[in-house]
Amino acid sequence: MSLLDLGLVLSRGAEPLPTASSRCFPPGNSCEPCPTSWLSFEGSCYFFSVPKTTWAAAQRHCADAGAHLVIVGGLDEQGFLTRNTRGRGYWLGLRAVRHLGKVQGYQWVDGVSLSFSHWNQGEPNDARGRENCVMMLHTGLWNDAPCDSEKDGWICEKSAPEPRPLQHVVSWGLLTSLAPGADCQRVFSSSSIAAESQKHSAQHSPVQPSAWALGPPCQPHPNSTHAGPT
Repeated sequence: MSLLDLGLVLSRGAEPLPTASSRCFPPGNSCEPCPTSWLSFEGSCYFFSVPKTTWAAAQRHCADAGAHLVIVGGLDEQGFLTRNTRGRGYWLGLRAVRHLGKVQGYQWVDGVSLSFSHWNQGEPNDARGRENCVMMLHTGLWNDAPCDSEKDGWICEKSAPEPRPLQHVVSWGLLTSLAPGADCQRVFSSSSIAAESQKHSAQHSPVQPSAWALGPPCQPHPNSTHAGPT
């Protein structure tokens, strides 16, 4: 939808404008909270793999993406993971801590000892004394398994990028934002936008393609026909 189309929506009041979190032009760039194919949840980005590999290889894949195998911090995060298993099993960023051959506890890849857990019934059982890594079943419940098993995918986790400072410009009665140095614009909806649109309509009849800078000048959306700020 072009800015012109959105301007018509605003003037007609047919539907609310998209919010900053729901729309960015074009998709998939720095305005997006997470990279393509990653899911967003409470300030983190998650990648659910399709291929299967060993625990160590899975951790390397995550590290290559600037992430780590997922660390489950509580029931809310666990619920999010469970809802996205898609019937598959995945490695978690959790390993056994052994002493004299016996499991003494479990530790996340960031070095923090396990507190919250979501074990399947009868787990962990350290079958044959070699189940040092932990995976999540398709049910969301956890199971200990040999680290060299290649039966499961993996879940990577990393922090969502911090939003960059935005410059604002009113264009066709819409308030948009352009991240400095980026080629994307976000559309914000608020009562102040509607007021600005009505004010402009009263002063300019009919509405002419133009842009009114509220801060440092920025370029209009490439789909628009604006010649430049007035």
